[in-house]
Formats: sequence, structure tokens, C-alpha cells
Amino acid sequence: MELKELSAKVDDYVALRDERLARQREVDAIKEKEDLLKAELIHELETQKVGSVGGSTHMVKLQVKDKPSAGDWAQVYEYIKRTNSFDLLQRRLNESAVEARWEEGEKIPGVSKFPVATLSISRITT
Repeated sequence: MELKELSAKVDDYVALRDERLARQREVDAIKEKEDLLKAELIHELETQKVGSVGGSTHMVKLQVKDKPSAGDWAQVYEYIKRTNSFDLLQRRLNESAVEARWEEGEKIPGVSKFPVATLSISRITT
């Protein structure tokens, strides 16, 4: 590919990226309104002690689910170690914590590096 074609690809890439970001801002604004309406509906259903309510085309039903929350991580970790219940945790490294240790020259057993290519974009001023 010639340099001229490569330059055109940069412009196309940045234009598409800017369009996506603009649309994402629109989607984020819609999601914010959606979340507010959802919170209002939940609040009103709970306040009025109503289990469901219908609109002109749809019905919503209030459902309450229990979600886990660790109140004492030391006890949770002890339980996990004692019972070998590592499935209670998500398998994912905290990248910034690993990178901080790497910057200090620390090696972490079992952790390897692999290269990921990214692009840095900067505006050209004339």
C-alpha cells in the first residue's frame, strides 16, 4: 500500500471513530433517561405496593433479586482458601496492579506478557 493510500486510511479511520463516538454520546444520553425512568417506575411500584402495571403496549412487573456483596473480604478469602472455592471469584487480572509491579521490576509467577498493538491519535495543527 502506498503512503498516499495509508494517509487516506488514517482519515477514514478517524472519521469513523469520531462518528461512532458522537453516536455513543447520543446512546449514553438515551440510556441515562431510560435509567431515570426505570428508577422512577421501581420507586413508584414499591411506594404504591403494586407488583405490576401496564402501559398501552407493555406491562412491567417488579422483581426483587438477591445479589451477593462481600461484607468482610478476609472471611470470604479464608472460606475460599479453606474450601478451595475459587469459582466464587472472577478469573481476571487487575491490569494496572500488574503493570505497577512490572514497573517496579517485580515478576509475578504464572503471569506472562503478550504484545497488543494500539493506535495513538493526535490532531495535526497547521
